[in-house]
Amino acid sequence: MHLQYPQFLWTLSLIIIPVILHLFNLQRHKTIYFSDLSLLKSIEIESRKKSKLKNLLLLLTRIFMIACIVIAFCQPIFNTNPNTANTNSSEIGIYLDNSFSMSRSENNQSLFNKAKNDVLDLINLYNQETNFLITTNKKSLNKSYSLNQEQAIDFIQRTNLCGENLNLDQIFTIQKEQFKNKKIQNYWFTDLQKNSFTPTSSLDSSINTHVNLIYYENNSISNVSIDSIWFKENERKILVEDEIYVKVKNWSNSMVDVQLKLVINENELVTQKLIKLNHFEEKEIPIKYLLKKEGVKKGVIYINDANLNDVVYDDKLIFNYSTIDRFKVLYIYDDSSYNKNAFSSLFRTIKEVEFKFLNINDGFSLSDLDCNLLIFDELKQIPDNLSQNLRNQTIIFIPSVTSKSSIKNANQFLSNYNITLKKSKTNKSRLNENYIDKDFFKNVFKRIEDNMDLPYFNSSLELSSHYKLKSILKYEDNQDFLIRATYNSNSLFLFTSSFQEKNSNISKHALFVPLMLKIKDYASINQQIYCELPSIKPISISSDINQSGQLLITSDESDKTTNSFYPTVKSKNGTTFLFAENQIENDGHYNILFRDSIIKTFSVNYNRNESNLDFFSLKDFETSLKNNELKQLFSLNEQFNKTQIKNIASLQARKDYWIYFVVLALIFIILEIIIIKYYEKSN
Repeated sequence: MHLQYPQFLWTLSLIIIPVILHLFNLQRHKTIYFSDLSLLKSIEIESRKKSKLKNLLLLLTRIFMIACIVIAFCQPIFNTNPNTANTNSSEIGIYLDNSFSMSRSENNQSLFNKAKNDVLDLINLYNQETNFLITTNKKSLNKSYSLNQEQAIDFIQRTNLCGENLNLDQIFTIQKEQFKNKKIQNYWFTDLQKNSFTPTSSLDSSINTHVNLIYYENNSISNVSIDSIWFKENERKILVEDEIYVKVKNWSNSMVDVQLKLVINENELVTQKLIKLNHFEEKEIPIKYLLKKEGVKKGVIYINDANLNDVVYDDKLIFNYSTIDRFKVLYIYDDSSYNKNAFSSLFRTIKEVEFKFLNINDGFSLSDLDCNLLIFDELKQIPDNLSQNLRNQTIIFIPSVTSKSSIKNANQFLSNYNITLKKSKTNKSRLNENYIDKDFFKNVFKRIEDNMDLPYFNSSLELSSHYKLKSILKYEDNQDFLIRATYNSNSLFLFTSSFQEKNSNISKHALFVPLMLKIKDYASINQQIYCELPSIKPISISSDINQSGQLLITSDESDKTTNSFYPTVKSKNGTTFLFAENQIENDGHYNILFRDSIIKTFSVNYNRNESNLDFFSLKDFETSLKNNELKQLFSLNEQFNKTQIKNIASLQARKDYWIYFVVLALIFIILEIIIIKYYEKSN
């Protein structure tokens, strides 16, 4: 034990005060008159003994009281070595921010490497009996149990930057589970990126810890990133000029020149494009190209702005697609296939379209629903397992206008889209040329004229919604005929009238073909060109291949022995799914192999959460904590070297004893009062 403020020890000289009072009391004489002096000698002897004992006890209590108060002000702490953390600390909590924003450099060293070295120094401050609970952004690698010193050092040394990031609430939640309600010293090493560390009043701050946050800063902040890529047209063809769109953003406050480079299948296609971006500008850049061979296309788009970038992980975006996959259309009916011939005649004439039909009353499997476009034609009832298994698909919904039970069942399905179909109108009406969505029908009509011959309908339904709907076609009374809505990545094209010949002439009208082809164009892309970490959705493959242990996922950028794994394989209703979530850490092209043959390719990218290099300063973060009543949870510190971290560890690891000396001082005061009262009563 040692004193943190030994300079206060001079006040121990105040002990002289009770000593002087004691000596002064010995010099005082008091005359007492007695009528009978026979017992005077015995009384005098007894009084002297009591007085001496009383004065001695009072002297001791006053001396000890002053000494305790002085020592309390000196703040005694237990620490055998002031440069060493408390060896009695059984567990230490550590959060190391290994998100991509920590890759920024300061003095030719990344902030992440600086933080790793500081964490290692901190671990080495403690003795070998200390255990460590370490949290990183890679949730799958975090341990729910503590690591000894050797294991903790190995864990930190093997920790790399990752594409995942945790927010404040997630960090506290994970550490709360790790700490198991124990009071643990806690150190965070981070750059306080705003998209992760913005405090909120709803933060779960019930964790039994105080965070000593060590801050890493790089004042030079600039970045240009590829946010996303997409195709506006859904079909990929060869020998025809194609066009891919790239969203690029400049996160810095100065104008930059950027070179975009598109590479497909390494040498099959290489093309470049130069663009200018103003400060904080975001642009959608089209890149045109032409391919001559069919097959799987593994593409990468790069940006060349190395001199401007503090973060480089978002300088490329990886994607893939195939020019040989067919667009699949599934026509679903129940017993009465009112319009099957009209749809079949249309879609079976298109070369790249595969058209199938399904009677819902005969049952179905998930493999049956493996399509891009579904047509619900006046279904009397939509099974729950049908609506629950729709994923990334487009639905054409044609209702019945006569059956109340069919309308009721349709509304159960449409409730997901916040749409309700209402009563039927029996007055004959036509579509109105003044209510045609020109963007939707782009390149269909040369011009829209008055009194166009548009389809008629003998009866129709009204619809209502709490939300504003995207209207594509309307009747003459301004009621919707066709609207578009979305739910859970599914697109819905809802008609409000039957296509039966007794009700309408639309299936034989000239508008039918361009209308359905436009819906096909708006249908969900038949291929997902890339996915983002950490969320990789289950991958469907041919139902003929379902042998676990023979399916292997491997990366293009490594051999099978260093970066490959056997995925979890599950079959449901005839469809086989592969689960790769939490097994892929890096971006790249990945192949699914069955008996050494590639059966499918998919592309993985890091999410773009780290692209926005917007950070708190310590002062701003402290203000935000204060505004959300969370300041008591944190001690904020500038970037520290090894010696400074030692001082923090020593300060945080100490055990304070000043409170015990305050209690002792109070006890001596109480004893003094008791002694005085006792002798007064005795006299």
